[in-house]
Amino acid sequence: MRKTLIFIIVLIIMIGMSACEKIEVVPMENPEPELFNTFYEGDGYEILRRREIEEGKVYVSLGYGVEADEGYSCLTGASVIDNYRVLYDGEYYNIQTGSHLGLYTGNDLEEIGINITCSEEKDK
Repeated sequence: MRKTLIFIIVLIIMIGMSACEKIEVVPMENPEPELFNTFYEGDGYEILRRREIEEGKVYVSLGYGVEADEGYSCLTGASVIDNYRVLYDGEYYNIQTGSHLGLYTGNDLEEIGINITCSEEKDK
């Protein structure tokens, strides 16, 4: 009985942990592509930048995680998410979701001039 209970607890924990790693990728419902121009063309995708970025749309905000190269962590802000779109496979995504699709990393975005902050992770 005790072994069965331990097995069930371990199984529940493993299922819960595997669900945490899954990130739902959903296209944008109203991406307003007419307000954007192509900023960068990648391998099978395009990054679009808002034509006119209002001064009020550039603001300090909490960091949003973006996939990064191994050994790095990258963050971006809401203003980048608002002012850039990714066109991939006929659908529009925000810049963060594009990284979750594996199209690029935050390090790649930093190299092409998008306001991303990447830093090397320190050993614990």
